[in-house]
Amino acid sequence: MRTIAEATGGRVYLNSNAIGEAVRKAIDDSRVSYVLGYYSSRPEGDNKFRNIDVKVNRSGIELRHRKGYLAAPVAVGNSRARLAALGRVMLSPIEASGISLTAEIARAKK
Repeated sequence: MRTIAEATGGRVYLNSNAIGEAVRKAIDDSRVSYVLGYYSSRPEGDNKFRNIDVKVNRSGIELRHRKGYLAAPVAVGNSRARLAALGRVMLSPIEASGISLTAEIARAKK
């Protein structure tokens, strides 16, 4: 869990029964966020992992972000292949930047 959280800019809450507190912190974290975009200087898809480093010029700021991305090849010259690849990604059941949370509360049997 730590590895996934660190790679995606998330947090891990371990050894605690205070699920409400962890959910509250997650909600509070989502209140202020920014979306940054850029074009790579190496646009070719070579199936290599590319690191992302985000810095701010302000003290006291905690940044959490994805550590990088996989530069998958894209068929630049073939618009049908590009649209087909995009369609496969859009229909994928795997979320690209989130991990869902499911919780259940049950009374302990005495």
